Amino acid sequence: LLDNACKYTEDNRAAVSLTATTLLVRNRGRIPADVDVFARGARHGHTGRDTAGHGLGLSLALRACERLHWRLELLPAGPEEAVFCVSFGPLPQGEPLA
Repeated sequence: LLDNACKYTEDNRAAVSLTATTLLVRNRGRIPADVDVFARGARHGHTGRDTAGHGLGLSLALRACERLHWRLELLPAGPEEAVFCVSFGPLPQGEPLA
């Protein structure tokens, strides 16, 4: 998630906030309202870079979070920024990480 934020930021910066229950990743970038950023193959142009994303990084992050029973969501933010939040949850009893 952080790698994705660094790749597609418009100002070569990303901010991270980590607590015991959440991870917030914020960067400057515009995501069109009609794009499902978590769908593999989604194309969303972050205008600060020569290439637009293809959605693979966020799709993989979502799958990893789902496997760990965490929640990944795009939070409402200003028009010039993207904020992703991972909410950590406990693994169900007896379920391995692999």
